[in-house]
Amino acid sequence: WQVPGTNIEVVLLATSVEEECQLHVLVHCSTELVIQYGPAGKDRAWKSSKRAPLVRSGTDKFEVSFTIPAAEVDTYIMFVLHDGAANRWIKHGPHDFEFELPRHEEWDRARREAEARSEEEARQADAVKNQFLEGRRQREARADISFTSFALQGDFGTMDVACISEGEHKA
Repeated sequence: WQVPGTNIEVVLLATSVEEECQLHVLVHCSTELVIQYGPAGKDRAWKSSKRAPLVRSGTDKFEVSFTIPAAEVDTYIMFVLHDGAANRWIKHGPHDFEFELPRHEEWDRARREAEARSEEEARQADAVKNQFLEGRRQREARADISFTSFALQGDFGTMDVACISEGEHKA
């Protein structure tokens, strides 16, 4: 890419191997930059982002390499550059840079396995939650001082607080 209105040129190389997508970004410019990048689907909407500084590799040449695990590879990698000294974002004209990632036949399998692991973890978490909720009546019955249950903010579940006297000295 030749960035409109600048002397900045950007090259992105991507290689697909079984376990990941390897990316290498080369930038011809006169100032130190940071790249902000993230995966995007066919709609080109960023799903997350990370930042990495570009490292000088010669006169007016900077580069950075990073990888995306196979289970996280999506259709596109989106990125922008940031010039911290001038506090300015560098895009390809009015749009973020976008690059369609190569595919590897193992990536779909890796994604399915990651999704299956995630579903299994969610199932196990639900089982633990249900077991906790089923034990609520027993905890409430043992609470001879007080018992209260309340929901935690942000959908983090519920908490039971049971006050139980011990020994000979009961309140």
